[in-house]
Amino acid sequence: MSNTPQMTKFYIASLTHTGREHEHIGWWGKDWRGYTPVVGDYVGEYELADAIKLNDGARSIAVPIEFVRTLLTPEPYFRRESPARWYDQRGPVVLNSRTNWNALIAASLAEGRQHRPKPETFRGARKAFALAEATTQSVHEVEKEMSDAQRN
Repeated sequence: MSNTPQMTKFYIASLTHTGREHEHIGWWGKDWRGYTPVVGDYVGEYELADAIKLNDGARSIAVPIEFVRTLLTPEPYFRRESPARWYDQRGPVVLNSRTNWNALIAASLAEGRQHRPKPETFRGARKAFALAEATTQSVHEVEKEMSDAQRN
C-alpha cells in the first residue's frame, strides 16, 4: 500500500502526448477526456484509485497536484512585439525539460507503474515566452480571475 494520503489528488502527465516538438508537458483532461498543456480549467484532477490505474509509466505518470504547482511557469505568449496567447486556454504550464521530467518522475506514484518512464524532452529554440509582468498563478487563482471577469 502507498504512503500517499487518500485525500491527495493527482494530475496525470502524458508521455504519449508530449513529444520532443512540444515546449510544454501535456496533461490528461477532466473525466478521462482529452489532453491539455495548460494547467487550468481543462486539466483533470484524479483521485488515488484512478491515478493508480493511469500510472503505467509507458503512457502516463500520476503526480500530486501540489508538487506540479511548484513547477508551473506563467502563461506562455508569442510575438514579443504584439503579444498573443500561445494557447486558447488560459493558465500556467510546465516546461518540457529534462529537469522537470526528472522531478515529476521522482514525485510520481510508484503504485501501478509497470514501465520505467522515458519522456521525450523539447529539442529546439523556445518560441513561447512569459510577459514580464506575469507571475506564476495557481489554478485556483486563474479560476477566480476568470469567474470574476465573467461576472463583470
